[in-house]
Amino acid sequence: MGDKSAIEWTDATWNPVTGCTKISPGCKHCYAERLAARLRLMGNPRYRNGFDVTLHPDQLTLPLRWRDSKRIFVNSMSDLFHEAVPEEFIRQVFETMVRAHWHTFQILTKRAEQLLELAPRLPWPSNVWQGVSVENSQHTCRIACLQKVPAAVRFLSIEPLLGPIVDLPLNGIGWVIVGGESGPNYRPIKRAWVRGIRDQCMAAGIPFFFKQWGGQTPKSRGRLLDGRMWNDMPSESSNASPLLSGPLMPSPSGKDLLRKDAVNRRVSGGVMQAQNRSSKRASWDERFFDESRLTSKLKHFILEDYMNRFARHLGSVRKTIYYVDGFAGPGIYRRTTGEHERGSPILIADFAGRLRATNTQFFLKCLNVEEDPGRYRQLEEATAVFSDQIVEKNYPTSFTEALDDILRQIGNAPAFFFLDPFGTKGISFKALLPLFRRTARTEVFINFQTDGIAKKAGWLPSLDDSDRNKRKQAWAQTENPVNALAVSRAEFSSWWAEYVINDNGGTDAFEQRTLQHYLTLLMSSNTKFQFTKAFPVYYYRPDAPPGEDAQVCFHLIFATQNKKGLYEMNDCMVRALDRFYDEEYGHTFFPQFRDLVDKPKDLVRLQGEILTRLHDRIFTVDQLKQRLMQDTAFLIKEGGYRDAVIQLKQTGRLEQLDEGRINNEVTRFRVVNSVPQPVPEQQPLPLC
Repeated sequence: MGDKSAIEWTDATWNPVTGCTKISPGCKHCYAERLAARLRLMGNPRYRNGFDVTLHPDQLTLPLRWRDSKRIFVNSMSDLFHEAVPEEFIRQVFETMVRAHWHTFQILTKRAEQLLELAPRLPWPSNVWQGVSVENSQHTCRIACLQKVPAAVRFLSIEPLLGPIVDLPLNGIGWVIVGGESGPNYRPIKRAWVRGIRDQCMAAGIPFFFKQWGGQTPKSRGRLLDGRMWNDMPSESSNASPLLSGPLMPSPSGKDLLRKDAVNRRVSGGVMQAQNRSSKRASWDERFFDESRLTSKLKHFILEDYMNRFARHLGSVRKTIYYVDGFAGPGIYRRTTGEHERGSPILIADFAGRLRATNTQFFLKCLNVEEDPGRYRQLEEATAVFSDQIVEKNYPTSFTEALDDILRQIGNAPAFFFLDPFGTKGISFKALLPLFRRTARTEVFINFQTDGIAKKAGWLPSLDDSDRNKRKQAWAQTENPVNALAVSRAEFSSWWAEYVINDNGGTDAFEQRTLQHYLTLLMSSNTKFQFTKAFPVYYYRPDAPPGEDAQVCFHLIFATQNKKGLYEMNDCMVRALDRFYDEEYGHTFFPQFRDLVDKPKDLVRLQGEILTRLHDRIFTVDQLKQRLMQDTAFLIKEGGYRDAVIQLKQTGRLEQLDEGRINNEVTRFRVVNSVPQPVPEQQPLPLC
C-alpha cells in the first residue's frame, strides 16, 4: 500500500481491506496471497491475519492526505466486493472517493453479482472507474453485470489470460487490460490470444493496454506486442464512443490520465526498428568528433533557434526570463586545430546581449553552473565581458547543490534549463524534482546520454562476479545511471538481461527501454510537464553512410508544460537539421546526407502514420500534431501535419466530420474504412 505503485496502469494503491478467497481459475496463483504471506513473516501488522479478509478503518481517509492527483488502484490486496466486507464499509470507501475528487479511483472485482446488487445503493462520481477481472471465456458472464453499473469508466482486466476469448462483449466497456501470469508456477500465455483481444478492441475503438507477457517475474518477458508497447488509456467518459487515447485526451480531473500512455509511443518507433546487435559497441572515429564537435553543433543550432522564440514569446508578457545552463563547461572550447568554438553559455549570453541592444522591453538573464574548478575559472574568464544584467551568476558547484539557490533567484519567472549531459553524471532524478515541479513556465532541454548509459550498463553482469574488485567496480559504474533513472539495480539489470543477454533486440532495444522509462518519469504525476519530445543524435563512421541504422550517441529530450512549446521545438529541430546538413555535411564526405532531408518522402510517411495509428479514431489536426510529434521519430514542421490531413482528405482517405473551413482545434476527421460508420453525436474533443 502506498502513494507509488509498480503496476503499469496506475500510480498508487490503497488497501482499506486486505485478504480474499479464491473463486475461479484466475485466483490459483494469486500474487496478493503470496505477498501477504511474505509481509506477515516480516511482521507487518496489517497482515497479522495472513490473507484472511481484514478491514482497516484507519486507512479509509488515506487518499485525502495525498494532495497530488493520482490514479489509485483500490484494494490491490483484496476484493472490495468480497462477501465478507460489510456494505456499510464499502459505502465509506465510496464516500472517501467522492471527497477525494482530484484522484481517479480504479476498482477491480471478480464478484460481479455482488457489485451489481450493491451498485444502486452506492454513489458513482465521475472519478471512479469500475472493472471486473476475466481470465477466460468461461467467465465473461461477469461483464454482463459490469455493463449495468453506472460507472464513468467500465473496464476489463483480463489477467491472467488463461485461454482465447473469441467473442468478448465490449458494449459499454471503456478500457481493456490484458496480461500474462507471473510467478513460480505461471501458466504461459499465447500470443494469438492477446492479438485476438487486441484486434477486437481496435475494431470497437476501445483503448487497449497490454501489461505483460508474464513468466517467473512480471518483467521476465517484457511488454512488447508486435514490436511495440500498447498503453492506451480511457478518457474521462469513454464507455460510449471511441476517442483518441494518450496525450490527446486529458480528463477534467487533471493531467494524470494522459501521462503514462503519452510516453509509450517512442517504443513503437524505436524498439520495433532496433537491430539485433551485440552489446559490444562499434569502433567509431572519435577524433573526428573531438575536432569538429559536430554533435555539439547540432544541439547548439536547436538551442539558439528555440531560445530566440522562447524569449520573444514570453518576453511579451514577462519582464525577466532566465536561461540556466546546468553543466556549463568552460564557455569557450579550444580545438586541436587552434580554433575557438563558443559553448552554450556564451552562445546564449551573446544572444541576450543582442536582445538588449535592440531595446526590448524584457531581459534574458543567464545562470551557469560548472563544478570542475579549472573549467569554472575558464567560464568566469569567458563570461567576464558580459554585464551582470546578462550573466547574472556563475556557480562553482554541482547543479544539484546550486539548484535551491537558482530556484530562489529566478522566483516565478519563466525559465529554460539546459542539462548537458545527463544520465552518466552523478545527478539523480529525485534531486531534480524541485525543478520539474515548478508551477511557473519551465522547460528543460536534456542531453540524455543514451550510449553512455548503455556502456555503463555493460557492467551489470559483473555485479555477481566472484572477483570482489570487479563487483565493486561494477557497483560504482552503475551507480549514476540507476540514480539518474530512479530505478533499482535489480530492474535495471532485468532490462539488460531481457534485451541484451537474451538477444531480444540487443543494445538498441535496451537503450530504447531506458529512454522510454525516462520519458515516463518526466510525464509522471511528480512533475508539471505535459509534453515531451526525444530527438536522436547519431554517431557516424567515416566509412559508412549515415542513417537510422547508425549508433545513437545521445538523445536530446525536451519537456514542456505547453503545447506551443512542443510545436516550436519540433520546428526548431527540423530547421536545425536542415542547417546542420547544409553547413556541415553538404560539402564534405557525406553528400548523401541530403537524402535524409526528403520532405515529400516524410510527408508520405506521415500520411502512413495517420492511416495506421488513427484508423479507428476520431481526431482534430491539433490532436494529431500532439500525438505524432511525440510518438514518431521523423521530423516534419507543424504545418506539414495540416497539409497531410488536407491531402488525405482530397484523396478520399480521410472524412471531415464537421462542415466549414478546417479549424485545427475543432474540426474532426476520421480515416475512411471500407465499411461506412455512423458519425457519433459528440462535442469537440477536449484539447490539451
